[in-house]
Amino acid sequence: MAECIGSDGLRAREGGEWAKEKLEFLSYYGAARAGECAHRAGKFAAMERVLFRKQDSIGLKSWKSFADEVGILDLSRFDSCVNGADSFPRIESGIEAGRRLGIRGTPTVVINGWHYSGALSPNVLELAVTRVLNGETPFPAR
Repeated sequence: MAECIGSDGLRAREGGEWAKEKLEFLSYYGAARAGECAHRAGKFAAMERVLFRKQDSIGLKSWKSFADEVGILDLSRFDSCVNGADSFPRIESGIEAGRRLGIRGTPTVVINGWHYSGALSPNVLELAVTRVLNGETPFPAR
């Protein structure tokens, strides 16, 4: 059984809820960093499309290979950006906002304090907003 050691020094065995959440977080944190580094190279939109389309490859392919796929020319610079110590204020502020709101995963929709975990179609989202505007619960119990 494998162990996962988080940046906070905590250990968890593979299969544990903490390990699963931590590994998912690290994958998507890496994707966010890849997006920011692609932005610096003028390729954010292309990177966003590729990462969304190939979500099942996150954690299996290197960030550099995604960068090559979207046409980032200076792969060495991109690799240094993704793996470097630079902080990205947009990522950090997004993580902090999620913590304040009690969000534990994506996608999560928060409407007027109500949390819904999972993807919503545009029609369901519109219905939820309409329900809140009418003073009703946006997401009936499921």
